[in-house]
Amino acid sequence: MQLFIRNFFFLFALTILLPNCSDHIPPRILLFSKTEGYRHECIPTATAALRKLCLANGIAVDTTEDAEDFNAKNLRRYNAVVFLCTTGDVLSPAQETDFERYIQAGGGYVGIHSATDTEYGWTWYGGLSGGYFSSHPDQQTATLKVEKHDHPATKHLGDTWQRRDEWYNFKDLNPNVTVLLSLDESSYKGGTMGSPSPDGEGRGGAHPAAWYHEYDGGRAFYTALGHTKESYAEPDFLKHVLGGIRYAIGKQKRLNYTACRTPELPDPTRFQKTILAEELTEPMELDLLPDGKVIFIERRGAIKVFDPATGLVNIACKLPVHSEHEDGLMGLALDPHYTENHWIYLYYSPVGDESVNNLSRFVFQGDSLDRASEKVILQVAVQRQECCHTGGSIEFDAEGHLYLSTGDNTNPFASEGYAPSDEGLGRSAWDAQKSSSNTNDLRGKILRIKPLPDGGYICPQGNLFAEKTLETHWPELKQVPEGMLGRPEIYTMGCRNPFRLSFDNRRKLLFWGEVGPDAGEPDTSRGPQGHDEVNRAREAGFFGWPYFVGNNKPYREYNFTTHKSDPFHDPAHPINNSPNNTGKRELPPAQAAFIWYPYGNSPEFPLVGTGGRNAMAGPTYYCDQYPAKTRFPDYYDGKLIIYDWMRGWMMAVTVDTLGNFSRMEPFGEQIKLSRPMDMVVDKNGAIWVLEYGTQWFATNPDARLSRIDYVQGNRPPMPAMQAEKTAGAAPFSVCFDLSNTKDYDGEKLLYELDFGDGTLVKSFIAKHATARAGIPLPPSKGGQLHAKTTELDSIVHIYQKPGTYEAKLKVTDNEGATKTAKLKISAGNEPPLVHWDFSGKNRSFYQSGQMLHYRLVVADAEDGSLENGNIDPASVATTIDYLETGFDITSIEQGHQAAKQTAEYSRGKTLISRSDCGTCHAEERLVNGPAYQSIAERYRKNDFAVRDLTKKVIKGGAGNWGQVVMSAHPQLTEEDVGEMVRWILSLGNPPKPKQSFPLAGDYALTPPPPTDKKAKPTAGTFILKASYRDRGSASQSPLEGGEAIALRPAFQQAEQADTMSKNIRTYRPFNGDTVVLNELKSNSFFVFKHVDLTGVHSVALGIGMSDGKYQFGGGRVEIRLGSPKGILLGKAVLPQKEATPKMEFVEVDVPLSVPAMESFQDIYFVLKNENNPSKAVAAVDWVRFDLRE
Repeated sequence: MQLFIRNFFFLFALTILLPNCSDHIPPRILLFSKTEGYRHECIPTATAALRKLCLANGIAVDTTEDAEDFNAKNLRRYNAVVFLCTTGDVLSPAQETDFERYIQAGGGYVGIHSATDTEYGWTWYGGLSGGYFSSHPDQQTATLKVEKHDHPATKHLGDTWQRRDEWYNFKDLNPNVTVLLSLDESSYKGGTMGSPSPDGEGRGGAHPAAWYHEYDGGRAFYTALGHTKESYAEPDFLKHVLGGIRYAIGKQKRLNYTACRTPELPDPTRFQKTILAEELTEPMELDLLPDGKVIFIERRGAIKVFDPATGLVNIACKLPVHSEHEDGLMGLALDPHYTENHWIYLYYSPVGDESVNNLSRFVFQGDSLDRASEKVILQVAVQRQECCHTGGSIEFDAEGHLYLSTGDNTNPFASEGYAPSDEGLGRSAWDAQKSSSNTNDLRGKILRIKPLPDGGYICPQGNLFAEKTLETHWPELKQVPEGMLGRPEIYTMGCRNPFRLSFDNRRKLLFWGEVGPDAGEPDTSRGPQGHDEVNRAREAGFFGWPYFVGNNKPYREYNFTTHKSDPFHDPAHPINNSPNNTGKRELPPAQAAFIWYPYGNSPEFPLVGTGGRNAMAGPTYYCDQYPAKTRFPDYYDGKLIIYDWMRGWMMAVTVDTLGNFSRMEPFGEQIKLSRPMDMVVDKNGAIWVLEYGTQWFATNPDARLSRIDYVQGNRPPMPAMQAEKTAGAAPFSVCFDLSNTKDYDGEKLLYELDFGDGTLVKSFIAKHATARAGIPLPPSKGGQLHAKTTELDSIVHIYQKPGTYEAKLKVTDNEGATKTAKLKISAGNEPPLVHWDFSGKNRSFYQSGQMLHYRLVVADAEDGSLENGNIDPASVATTIDYLETGFDITSIEQGHQAAKQTAEYSRGKTLISRSDCGTCHAEERLVNGPAYQSIAERYRKNDFAVRDLTKKVIKGGAGNWGQVVMSAHPQLTEEDVGEMVRWILSLGNPPKPKQSFPLAGDYALTPPPPTDKKAKPTAGTFILKASYRDRGSASQSPLEGGEAIALRPAFQQAEQADTMSKNIRTYRPFNGDTVVLNELKSNSFFVFKHVDLTGVHSVALGIGMSDGKYQFGGGRVEIRLGSPKGILLGKAVLPQKEATPKMEFVEVDVPLSVPAMESFQDIYFVLKNENNPSKAVAAVDWVRFDLRE
């Protein structure tokens, strides 16, 4: 004890006599120079100079271009972080969060030169850096005025400082910074911040060039200087930067993370999706009933209720609807006082000759809809001759206002993806000016009304054309009331297809997704490329369509008859001069979108990705509305959830106190959604989601009702069961792949596999960490396998008898949490094989004028083949289509721009939709009576089926389907019933396939002239499609097989690549039509997907050399198979040349050595220069695949 006491006092004395250890630890900074945009040549020189400078002054330096270093653990090591000439979006949302918290904990920031050309979509960073780069003139000498001498960054300078640099103009300056240096704009050319604007007023006086401030708990310094290499050899400049670094370091206080305002980013794996119902038919919108049940609607008229207690979906009603094109049952909402009145609101297309959509109120009680209680609140007059865009979302706010979205009801297919504003005679259906921008029309709008108990409604003051509150009843109000400039129901106008509304009751903001037009590229004669939008309305307004898109990008006035382009529309003064306009000519100023993005990369919102698009707005999440045990983490408090129907992502959007966009980040990244259609938050804070499913206008296996929960404790396992083939002839061997099964807590899992045929249940235990070891179990042969520990990857099971089976994988973890995955298996019918045979020629590319020799190979295990004569050639469908632009097959078959239906048998289908048949029948499942498909199968071989069934529908009958009685329909004519029966029978015995081309022959691959006579002739893509539907079997329905081939031109513009690495940008070197890929630094790549290299002996590239704006370092190009590090097919040197005023191009040939391949492959073009990785290698204009004759 005495020894302990002596040692204690000795150590205590040391703590008094010795200074704090931190005084002897040198400060440390992180020098960060990642670029996703323009790459400054000075970076290597600057990095070396600043490293030397800091080390000489007692400051330790780490350098990085890896954004992964921006994590909480690593950032704690630094007193300040220097953004050295960074550009673009350099950090991920998670890294942004960690950096925000670092600054809030007391960290320091230094920005040099283009650090203000960084992270434009992250407003917090804009406040930290002090502003954003706007523009700059050429490099020149200018005079700087020293505004403050008592700062370490300027104390060594006199009153003025003359030097040569690249002088930035700024925007969005933070008014709270203290300016250290300002530019004398009279001393150089190109400064705009102190120059007069066109109206003669000044733009803000001093032109700041360096500043400092305390920001959100940290210290920040920025200097606009430092563009040139020479800067980093100037003593005064280096002292200037050193002083800024010392200011940012401050007194080396320990970081205090308890002071952070930004919450820590939650673990995304704690978001779990549970599938509650599947195989829905075009689900549209949902709402939550007070008893915990979920009510949702399907486009074809079904109103369904999911009961969580039983796990069952019940059909409450089948509302007769007109369902051609995109019409049908589109919108649903519960009345705010549903508990007392049991009212629900539906927006639907009624059957009948009148072309209208109804907003109606019904009584819904006891899981049943009282159709007799219908009260039509409002009707929207539409045209039904042409597709598209119905809108149809319904939302209530806290004050009882009902918001209804309506589409522009305009055919977009004749305007090449630009503004549909055809003012020709009889072309109203192709002119959105008749609707969206018509103040006297309810289409292309979001309407705001307050329903009244007697069925009337109030148009509240504050609507776009309602200067005072107006009470009315439908149909009293069908035109603009006298003295008003427009329909009083209109809240927002200028919408194309507003689809999914969301109202933030705390901020009083309306959000909605806007499905945009399809143009893949801007056109100088027409206007911008297409964009989808997420819009926000603080108040009533005009949102631009069809004159503007995105952030008010204008379209031109365009004459569709003469193809003449007139001036661009003016967003400040939009004019509707269409002869189809029945409203006011002069419109309110256009409001820019809240978020906007095209098919390709979005410079403003890069996280949204690329590809098909269909933006939707979900709920704004407020944590205090839900129980603490089940709600999402506080990190999501106040965030808006948006999602994209095509891309499948969800994003959490931070909205600032003024209602402006602040930032965006992925939400629930690991959750896979299949076309999310609607989402609502329940009383526990979970999000319920409707998923439309993969195929359009169909009952999809992946059309689902799902729920997303945040799991705070033990996470249930995530079972995954897949099979490459799920249908085949019996005996049918299925290899079940279980390798993607996960347990995020790393526990051992109990697997229980029920194959669904009654022969076997397998049980085995696998540890999650070794569950992908790749050791398959042997094929099962029946019997019971006792639980044992095994390493698991896949298992094979043989279905001996024909039938449809549901295989189930149940997985349970150590704590008893369990989940089940299901997979439907069909044994007894092998899908047919359909194949285009080109006699060994290339199946991806063509040369204009080439004669294609082809034949179709069709074979079926049960039916036989074309070759042996057992398949009738007339039963094979063939088409050859041509796309002027693009090469994505889905743009013909699936995108929202292709929502056209074939006309054959459509009249019969329409007659059924207008009848009461849906009360007892559905296309694919039993209701009260048999499914239409079951009827079709039973009568498939009955030559008198049309006659017999027509008689039964009219006269009624019983006995053929058990106790089910067929009601009589004497009001229907024999002709109409015959059409209805023919459509039903077509489901089992489909109509004769369309055979546009013979099954073998020659086809000239000669592109037709462009649709737009003013457009330059270009080679498009030929789409060859063939399909065959087999005859099925006694136990299985017919299956269809097919093949679609896209033949694109052998000459491809580089920007047409299917995907590319994130840093790549496009550049127009001549400010014209020429577009090149730029910023191709070492290891950058672009990819052409799904390519057949048969007969391709070399690839040529059009390479751009250095010009007056961009300096390239040269290097090489590598062509690889499947990935940037895949099999090397060929490589070539890319020369480095002296810069010329205008970019010059050379052709570089890359000989290929192609291994034998049996399938299409992804081809990667990888740029390399290991000796100069910070500099772009070259620009790429085009790629040509050279084919052997």
